[in-house]
Amino acid sequence: MSRAEQIHGLLSHIPGDDSFNLNDIECIWELGQKVPEGATVLEIGSRFGRSACSWALAIKNSTVYTMDVHDNREKIREYAKKIGLEGRVIPLWGNSFKYPWIKDVDIVFIDGDHDYNAVMLDLKKYYPLIKTLICGHDYFHPEFPDVKKAVDEFFFNRKQRRNIWHAWKAQPLVVCGIPRTGTTIVANVLKSHPEINMTVENLLVFRLVQFVQKFKMEHPLVESAHGIRVPSIGEFERIKHHLLNSFRDALINIYEARKYKYYGDKFPNILFTLHYFDMLLPNVKYIVTKKADFEYCLRSCLTQPWSERFNITRGSYKDRWDRGMALIDKIKDQKNVYILDHDLFCKEPKAEMDKVAKFLGIGNKFDVSRVIRE
Repeated sequence: MSRAEQIHGLLSHIPGDDSFNLNDIECIWELGQKVPEGATVLEIGSRFGRSACSWALAIKNSTVYTMDVHDNREKIREYAKKIGLEGRVIPLWGNSFKYPWIKDVDIVFIDGDHDYNAVMLDLKKYYPLIKTLICGHDYFHPEFPDVKKAVDEFFFNRKQRRNIWHAWKAQPLVVCGIPRTGTTIVANVLKSHPEINMTVENLLVFRLVQFVQKFKMEHPLVESAHGIRVPSIGEFERIKHHLLNSFRDALINIYEARKYKYYGDKFPNILFTLHYFDMLLPNVKYIVTKKADFEYCLRSCLTQPWSERFNITRGSYKDRWDRGMALIDKIKDQKNVYILDHDLFCKEPKAEMDKVAKFLGIGNKFDVSRVIRE
């Protein structure tokens, strides 16, 4: 007996019809194996909690919040308790459009009002809050064509199996490093990949860098586990929620993140505010460029038209170089950081991009030769 069949048997005491069946449980089980243990799930439309309990059983140590306009909270708690899910399935009563939900969640599962406008409202409200996956029920149901219409219109990269559709959230990707160590060419190579939407020093990220730099000056700093100075958590949390919401909404519009696995930007100075971005952007990954030849990078820097405007001198660049190299040494073992050696990239670009592709969990479809020719 498969695990999905076992779950189906455990749910036999919960009222429901064939619209949520073994096939749907198999889909939830398979999706649940691809997300971290302890994930948080928000379900829109719960009835008596069959699908909510399926999520809780599919993901170890998960917490499932399930929301419905009908007040079945006591029944859901009772059914969940019978199969050992007391405290892990948390029923909420309210309209999903009006409910004041603001927390980030790993997964959102939409199975509420199946009208086109209602599905679209749920997608627009809850997509910015997910960290990993958004999915829903009744994609192929003949009585609810509006579900498929809304989902197809909202997403470009959604997938479906049987009656459940799903789309993984695009992750933020940042290319940074000491100026003149190859960040631009690396960003352009990344941009050549069909699953990455890459910009170069976008105004939005520039504003975020300005905010972080201002925050650093105005608020107390504490030592992080990596020995890097970061803001005290209390101060940072005060402004984090408002900033994140506006930033994510802008990213969705600017980068059309629904089309891609990664949306990214190249901004060298982020290297010096890296741990602030860790707190601001969930699941962010960094590709940090480095180059061993200081003299070469200095000469390249001094030939740039902006060097005079920013008062670049040998001394100021050497100071930035030393701080950058020390910082790279401190962060090199972080799981969300890949240190790209620009000298190796120039000698063996395919081999280096193979490693980058593995780090990002995508195939090596980078068009390095085209970027170098251009």
